[in-house]
Amino acid sequence: MINIAGFLTEYRDDFRKNIKLATPIMTGQLGQVIVNVVDNLMVGRLGSASLASVSLAISICIVFIIVGTGISFALPPLLAKADGAKQHRRVGVYFYHSLIINLVYAAFSILSIELIVPFIGYLGHDPEVVQLAIPYIRITAYAMIPMMLFQSFRCFADGLSNTLIPMIAIIV
Repeated sequence: MINIAGFLTEYRDDFRKNIKLATPIMTGQLGQVIVNVVDNLMVGRLGSASLASVSLAISICIVFIIVGTGISFALPPLLAKADGAKQHRRVGVYFYHSLIINLVYAAFSILSIELIVPFIGYLGHDPEVVQLAIPYIRITAYAMIPMMLFQSFRCFADGLSNTLIPMIAIIV
């Protein structure tokens, strides 16, 4: 049988370090969720067609956003390993490659979304919703460039255990 009190005592310092590292990341993610909720509340006041158009746009763009976020999350463990081994040159190389990969992915996302836009009308949605959604889809597509740039710098900071700066940037 496991002695929980002994386990907690033995790993107390590890728990504190993990909580200290994870709290800014969790707070930043919560900030992002709050921004999304507020966006929906603001758009909802414009009417049901506007809210439906934003939902349609997000349902198309979220796939690219999630994949881009996943691609960028490959950087922190690589940086942490290189930084822990005092291989500072490798840290720079990893960051540079991540930046290039993220920007190429942003360009790929824009191109893919632009190729999808002409076919959105065939999804069976109200034509008014489709017409309102197209500009939002395009804005979201081109926003992939700054988003992936931010992800590069965010993951760079996270990989070097500096999670406070990205949290502040997300909240502000």
